[in-house]
Amino acid sequence: MYGATVIGETDHKPLVSLHKKNLCDLTPRLQRMMLRLRRYDLKLEFKPGKYLIVADTLSRAFDRSVKKSNTEEEIKAHVDMIRQNAQVSDPMWEQSATHTKDDEELKDVLNAVHFGWESDHAQSLKPYYHFRGDITEIDGVLVKGPKGIIPKTLQGDMLKKIHEGHLGIEKCQATARQVMYWPNINNDIENHIGRCDNGPQFSSREFRQFAMQYGFKHVTSSPEYPQSNGKAEKAVQIVKRLLKKAKENYEDPYLALLNYRTSPLSGSDRSPGEISMNRKLRTKLPSAEEHVTMHKLPDIKQKRYYDHGSNQLKPLETTDTVRVRGDGVWSEKAQVLARVAPNSYLVELERGRRLRRNRRHLLKTQERFVPVHDNEATASTNQSAVTPEAAQSIHSTDQSQPVSTMSDVRTTRSGRIIKLPSRYVHD
Repeated sequence: MYGATVIGETDHKPLVSLHKKNLCDLTPRLQRMMLRLRRYDLKLEFKPGKYLIVADTLSRAFDRSVKKSNTEEEIKAHVDMIRQNAQVSDPMWEQSATHTKDDEELKDVLNAVHFGWESDHAQSLKPYYHFRGDITEIDGVLVKGPKGIIPKTLQGDMLKKIHEGHLGIEKCQATARQVMYWPNINNDIENHIGRCDNGPQFSSREFRQFAMQYGFKHVTSSPEYPQSNGKAEKAVQIVKRLLKKAKENYEDPYLALLNYRTSPLSGSDRSPGEISMNRKLRTKLPSAEEHVTMHKLPDIKQKRYYDHGSNQLKPLETTDTVRVRGDGVWSEKAQVLARVAPNSYLVELERGRRLRRNRRHLLKTQERFVPVHDNEATASTNQSAVTPEAAQSIHSTDQSQPVSTMSDVRTTRSGRIIKLPSRYVHD
């Protein structure tokens, strides 16, 4: 049978599903049996007993000379498997073993596991006696199948850890059932969570001090009576239902929330989003422009005072020559390339660099825009063509006229050039 896939036929139908289960989910007796079968590549199929003629005959004529196998190694392998698959740290396991020794009831269960359940006292250990076939001891800790049995002294800490995420009764019970056990664990979880309806963050000393400092009264609802906080509970229920339906239909959950926020409330023509943001939110539904514009805000006195002495700057055209404001002066010359946004332009400096500037930082001039490479070519041509007499004439003409640099130009806040009287210019 080694190296080959063997198909086994059985008239015990539950055995087919048990063979497919994880070893950790089986009882210790079935685990030991499955461990012996793991050395073979075995597949089980169900077949009614009346058709298993050969197998039924061989079961009555088995080889009696075969010795019973020593199960010590198999039991050790079974114990090691459960110990490794139990997601418990070594210190926590040792702590559980110590508290198990000190627990009077679990000490009796340990004795029954080691010496048998035949005594009257062992049979009185309910509910452990009813599933005694599932209980075993591993390194001083009692386990029920793959789940550890928690001593009474550790049950309070386990309840706190189970409820750390505040996931609700059913979620906490389902999580606990996978990893641990003690009698009446479901009732203990339900009672523990029932004492937390108002939330520990709202019943703490820090929150009471916060309420006293800010002068408000914190009123909590009655535990186990959600009707007293009906609106909040209903809101949670609606959002959960929206997210669940979006997941089931493979839809965008954020779009589902947007549709809820833009739906008008009952008894009102305004939605929660409109009340919160003072405007109608845009959705995927077609809407007239007047329905998505913001409500007019009241006039602000400060804005009126500011606009009283300001002028609207004229828009710039493509290829306009401008001066770019930098460090408080109109320093570099540039040419407008495009308007990229309201009151925002893309310009190119004479040295080739491109900038994006607001209209307030651009001053339109009548100067000629000459890129650096064109300027250098023109200068070299003029130097070779101008005679000494012409150069002297140009020099004398330039000296007779006052030179004005752009750094001397003063402008108003709107960008208009301030022209000084001629008497100030000569001075």
